[in-house]
Amino acid sequence: MVRLGPDDVTLDDGERLLATSETAHSGWEQTLTDVEAMARDRADSGFETVILTSDNTTPKPPETGETDEWGLVYIVASNQAQEFLTVSDRAEFDDTIVYQASSAGHVFVVTECLDTERNLALFVAGTYSMQNASALVEAAVEREKMYTHLKKLDGTLLGTIEHDDAEQFFPDPERFYADDR
Repeated sequence: MVRLGPDDVTLDDGERLLATSETAHSGWEQTLTDVEAMARDRADSGFETVILTSDNTTPKPPETGETDEWGLVYIVASNQAQEFLTVSDRAEFDDTIVYQASSAGHVFVVTECLDTERNLALFVAGTYSMQNASALVEAAVEREKMYTHLKKLDGTLLGTIEHDDAEQFFPDPERFYADDR
């Protein structure tokens, strides 16, 4: 969160992004349009689909905060949380496909988690600032894995999905290190 003024009004990264950059705003709108089209395509192929969107996505490196949780942390709305919970108990995601674009220093990402045996497809869409991701990128590339954490606004963990291919999330890691090295 960022403090904006004397009235202690705050915006999260996604809200600040949308308020300050028309290019980034249109990137987020395009991401939302794309994820809906992807889900329709999977549904047409016989998959049950769930879409989660989060304009409050945090790239969290290992060893920050009070837990050892690391990866991309998505805050999802209560109604979406309930949709996720209806499939998460029976899903065993065995495949991950990551779609992403970047603009104006922001990454727009859709992670498609598939349970091919049960024909379930979970789409998680988010956006985050590249400048906040370098430590996560370095850890994920080094460890050759990545995590998606889904939480409610109050911090309640809904679920965690492990991905065994960090390169899908960060195919060109050097882009994230530009300001750090």
